Amino acid sequence: MRQCGSAGGEWPLIGRTAELQRIGEYLDRGVGGVVLAGPAGVGKTRLALEGLSLASARGFVPIRVAATQATAKLPFGAFAPLLPDVAAGTDLTEVLRQVGRAIVRSGEGKPVALLVDDAHLLDEASAALTYQMAVANDTFVLTTVRSGERASEAVVALWKDAVAGRLELGPLSAEEVGQFVEAVLGGPASGAVSQRFFELSEGNALFLRELVLAALESGNLRHEGGIWRLHGPLPASARLVELLASRLAGVGEAEREALQVLAISEPMGVEPFQALSGLDDVEALEARQLVRVDRDGRRFKVRLVHPLYGEVLRARLSPLRTRALARAIADVVEATGMRRREDVLRVATWRLEAGGVLEPKLMLTGARLALAGHDLDLADRLARAAVEAGGGFDAALLAAQVLNLRGRVQEAEAELATLNAWTTNDSERGLVAVTRMDNLTYGLGRYDEALRVGEEAEASISERAWLHEIAARRAAILIRTEGPRAAAEASEPVRREGQGRAFVWASIFGGIGLAKMGRLEAALEAAANGHRAYLALTGPQLQWPPEVMPFVRVEALLHAGHLHEAESEATGAYRQALAEGVVEMQAVHAWQLAKVLLARGRVAAAVRLGREAAGLLRDLRRPPFLAYALTVVATAHALRGEVDEAQAGLSEIERIALPRRNVWAVEALQARAWTVVAAGDLVAARHLLKDAARLGLATGDRAGEAAALHDLARLGAGAQVVDQLGAAAADMEGDLAGARASHAVALVGGDPAGLEQVSARFRALGADLLAAEAAADAAVLYRRVGDRRKAAAAEREARALARCCEGALTPALGVVTVRATLSRRELEIARLAAAGVANKEIARRLCVSLHTVQNTLHASYEKLGVHGRAELAQALEGY
Repeated sequence: MRQCGSAGGEWPLIGRTAELQRIGEYLDRGVGGVVLAGPAGVGKTRLALEGLSLASARGFVPIRVAATQATAKLPFGAFAPLLPDVAAGTDLTEVLRQVGRAIVRSGEGKPVALLVDDAHLLDEASAALTYQMAVANDTFVLTTVRSGERASEAVVALWKDAVAGRLELGPLSAEEVGQFVEAVLGGPASGAVSQRFFELSEGNALFLRELVLAALESGNLRHEGGIWRLHGPLPASARLVELLASRLAGVGEAEREALQVLAISEPMGVEPFQALSGLDDVEALEARQLVRVDRDGRRFKVRLVHPLYGEVLRARLSPLRTRALARAIADVVEATGMRRREDVLRVATWRLEAGGVLEPKLMLTGARLALAGHDLDLADRLARAAVEAGGGFDAALLAAQVLNLRGRVQEAEAELATLNAWTTNDSERGLVAVTRMDNLTYGLGRYDEALRVGEEAEASISERAWLHEIAARRAAILIRTEGPRAAAEASEPVRREGQGRAFVWASIFGGIGLAKMGRLEAALEAAANGHRAYLALTGPQLQWPPEVMPFVRVEALLHAGHLHEAESEATGAYRQALAEGVVEMQAVHAWQLAKVLLARGRVAAAVRLGREAAGLLRDLRRPPFLAYALTVVATAHALRGEVDEAQAGLSEIERIALPRRNVWAVEALQARAWTVVAAGDLVAARHLLKDAARLGLATGDRAGEAAALHDLARLGAGAQVVDQLGAAAADMEGDLAGARASHAVALVGGDPAGLEQVSARFRALGADLLAAEAAADAAVLYRRVGDRRKAAAAEREARALARCCEGALTPALGVVTVRATLSRRELEIARLAAAGVANKEIARRLCVSLHTVQNTLHASYEKLGVHGRAELAQALEGY
C-alpha cells in the first residue's frame, strides 16, 4: 500500500494562512501575545506551534507549557518545569516576579515566545503568571483556550484588556478538508473521498486526522490508477473512539440511554425525542455540548453535536438493544401520522432494522424514497424486503432496477428476463422493456439484444406513451452504434410528439446528438425543455436523476466554444452530485468536467478528473462510459508527453470494444493520434486524424470532424484540410469552429498577425492551449522574417498561456528558435531521430530514401550547431 505523505511527521497546516499572518503582524507590532480560541479539535495547538516557529524565526526563544486537568488545582502546576528555587513562605507577588524573571533569563538575552496550551485549565497562579508575561517587555505569549469553557479572570483579561489579540478558529471548509486530505496522502483524492471526510469530520482537524489514519489502516482508502479512492465506510480509529468515549464518560445512565435513542433516530423532533427517552431536560444535554437543537421550518429537531458521536454510540449497542430501540422509535413516529416523506423512509428503515413481520407497501414506498435520495444500499435492502413480504411485480421490478444502478448488471438481467413473464398489461411490459434496454446498453454493452428487446415489446404494446418510451431508448442505443445524426433523427418524433419520461429521455440523447452535429441552439433548447419536463415527472423514477440534464447543456457549450461557462456549469453539476451522494452522476460529471478542462488545456486536471470518473465507472460496471472517460485521460496524458500512461488507457479502451461509429469514436481516434505524436510519429498521427475526420463526417459528428481537421492543421497538414475545415465551420453554430478555421487559414498563409488575432480569439473562449499554440506559431513566423521585437512579444504570450496548461507538450509549443530554424521536413525527421528511431525506420515511415534522411539530419545538425543525436535531443527538449 502506498504510504500517506505525513504519516511519519508533522501534519500539514491547511486553511490557517490568514490567522498565521495575523500572528506575524502581532509579533512585528510588539503586541503582548495572541489568544487562539475555538472548539476542541479545531487545530488550535497546531496553529500555536506554527506561531511559535514563526516567533523563533524572528529571534524569539520558544518555550512551551501545557495545562491539564491534573495540574489545574496545583499552584503554578502548568509551569512546574520552569519554576526556580523559591524560599518557603515567599508571598505570591514575589513568587510571580521570580518565576517571570527566570523565564525571561532562559532567553539568554533574547526575547521569549511562550506557548501556554489549554489556558482555560490554568490554576489561578499560573493564569496570573501568563498575564504578567504578556504585559512584560521582550515576551510574546501564545495561548489556546477552548470556546465555551470557563477560564480564569486573568486569562480572560488577556483579550478583554487588549493585552493580546484574540483569533477565533472555526472548522475547516469542505475545500480545505480536500486540501488537507491530499496533502496528507501525498497525491490527488477523488472528490467523493474529500466530501465524505468533510461530512463525517465536519471540518474538525483532530477528527479528520484520525479518520484518515483509520481509513488507511483499514484498507478502505486505496491508491488506484493515480488517485486515492474510498471502498467502504470510513471507520473510526480506536484512538478516536476512546477520545469520544471519554467525553461521554461523565454522562448518567438516563442521559446515555437518551443519546442512544438519538444515535438511532437523529434528527428527531424535540417532543418525540422526549417521549422516547423519558428525558425532559434537553437543554442540559445541549449545555454539555452533546446535542444541538436546530430549527426545521416550524419544528425543532435534536441531533448529536457531531456525527462521530453517533458512530461511537451505535458501535457500542448490542443487536438486541438496537432492534428494540428501532421498534420503539418506529412506533412513536408512526403514531404521529408520518406527515413528511422522510418520516415514511425513516419508519421503513427502523421497521427493517427491528425485524419481524414487514408491511410490503411500507417497504416498497421506503425503497422508492431511498432511491430518490440516492441511497442505493438502503434502497436495495428495502426493495428486497418488499419482495420477500409479497410486494409483487412493483417490488421485483424496483429490486432489479436497483441492481442495475449498483453495477450488478448480470443479476439484473437475469431477474428482468424472469420478470418479463409476469407482465400482464402495457405498463408492466413497457417498464420491463425499457429497464432491460438500459441494463443491456449501459451495463452489458449488448446493443443488438437491447434493440431486439425493444422490438419485441413494441409488437405487444398498444399504448402510445410506452411506444414513445421505447423509441427514445432506441435513440439512446443508436447514439452508441451509429453516432449523433442517427440519434437526433430517431429522437425527433418523440421530442415533437412525446411527453413525460419519453420526452425527457429523447431530449437527453437528441440534445447530445444535436450538439455534436453543430446545431447548438437546438441542443440547448432540448436540454432546457428536457429539464423542465423532468422536474414535472411523477410516477416511476428514470434511471438517472434530473442532475443528468446539465450534461447536455455543457456538451453544447463545449462545442460552441463557451468554455468558461461550460467549466462553471460542469463544476456546479459535479459538486452537486458529490453533495447529494449520487455516485453515477459523480462519475458522469467528473468525465464531463475532465472533457471541458482538456479543451481548455488544463491537462493535469483533466487526468485527475478523468481517472476519478474511470474508477467510479469500473465499480458501477458501465463499460461504454468507462471507455469515454479513458479517452479523455489518454488524450491528456499524450498531451503531457506521457506515452506509456496514454497507451495503457488506449489498451483498456480496446478491450471494451465499442462500436466503431459510437458518438465519441472521433475523440478516441484523436487520443490515439496524440499518443503517437507524443512518441514522435507525426505521419501515423495524420493518418489517424484523417480517419477521425472522415468518421465524423459520416456519422454527423461535425464537432468531432472540425476538431480532427484542426488537429491536422496543428500538425502541419493545414494546406490539405483548410477548405474542408472551413466548410465544416460554416455548417456549425458557435465560435469555436470558426476560430479553428481561421487558425488553419493563418497557418497556411504564413500570416503572423492573423495568428496573433486567432490566439486572442482562443484566449477569449478559454481555449488556452490553442491560444498558446497560435501565439507560438506567430513567434516562429516573425522570427523567420527577422522581426525580433514582435517575435519576442508573441513568444512571451505563448509562454504565459502555456503555463496555464499544466505541462502540455505539443509540436506547436516546441522551442521557437528550433522551429524557426528548421523546415517542416527537417523538424519531422529530427523529432523521430531524437526519439531514438533508426534512420532506416524513419525513411520507411516517411516514404523517403535513407540518403534523404541522412542528408536532412546532417543539415539540421549544421543549422542548430549540434553534434549527433544526443545534442539534437537536448536542442529539442520540451518540443
